[in-house]
Amino acid sequence: MVEPATIPVERLRRVARDEDEAADILRTMYSNAVTGVRSPAGATEYSFSSAVAGRVRCDHVRNTFPFRTTFDPFEQLVFFCFRIGAARVGDGGSEQVFGLGDHALYRRDAAQHVDTAAFDVRLLVLPWDAVSVAAGHRTGLPARGLRFTSMRPVSSAMAAYWTRITTLIHDDFAADDPSAANPLINEHLLQTAATAALMVFPNPTMTAEHLRGPGWTAPASLRRAVAFIEAHAHEPVTLTEIAAAAGTSGRAVQHAFGRHFDITPTGYLRRIRLRRAHEDLLAADPTTGATVAEIAARWGFAKPGNFAVAYRKAYGVPPSHTLRS
Repeated sequence: MVEPATIPVERLRRVARDEDEAADILRTMYSNAVTGVRSPAGATEYSFSSAVAGRVRCDHVRNTFPFRTTFDPFEQLVFFCFRIGAARVGDGGSEQVFGLGDHALYRRDAAQHVDTAAFDVRLLVLPWDAVSVAAGHRTGLPARGLRFTSMRPVSSAMAAYWTRITTLIHDDFAADDPSAANPLINEHLLQTAATAALMVFPNPTMTAEHLRGPGWTAPASLRRAVAFIEAHAHEPVTLTEIAAAAGTSGRAVQHAFGRHFDITPTGYLRRIRLRRAHEDLLAADPTTGATVAEIAARWGFAKPGNFAVAYRKAYGVPPSHTLRS
């Protein structure tokens, strides 16, 4: 039986009472090139909280005063959504206004200024390389070719989808015992968010049909990919690692799994983890305190309800039935 490791969840909370303190928080958390925060005199409060697990960060910022600040381009991808208030964001040539419920992505290719009144905003911070690698796996687009061309989602439907993804991640990170501390779940959240960002915010992968196909994958390469997944299912496994084990590209291994198994490599990984959870349920003794939720989490299933649905579909009975028997 494999015992789960944990990822530390680092939490930070700071409160600024004046513009200099607020600028210091911004410099520390978002950019070393914040050129200044200008606010009117009077009572002010800038509240910042952050939770980091692995390579995913969730921030929550509130402030009670109008201010203007300027950022140089960020190294990471910073997504934000307004829960209260609004902001005017510009790059010197054009400006856009974002208000209640709006999602946006800060540009990485230009300095930007932000003018805002009192607001409450949630931010999701993702590493650029996770998103650029996901783009390569989806379409073969090289990392240097990825560029987000708009700060706004492509449609209201995709904005609603992004709301569901980011709410799931923020709510989990805010919990006393977040699922993101589980390495398998943490990697799944990162990959889900990276892939979703490519679907929601305009970028070249949305029109990449002209790129060359993945080519042929040798049966031996596919067998190596399958063997790697089965040997490492208890670890956080990425598509890049599966492709490296197979000796081919991520896009090629995706194509091979689809052709031979009618499933993605990550879908196959999830199937193996479901089977391992089934084996653990069979071997567990409920009188010793073993639970379905504990075993599901061990194998990367954060939501017991979703696990129960997948389990029943695969094995014909609820997981609780297997545990009791």
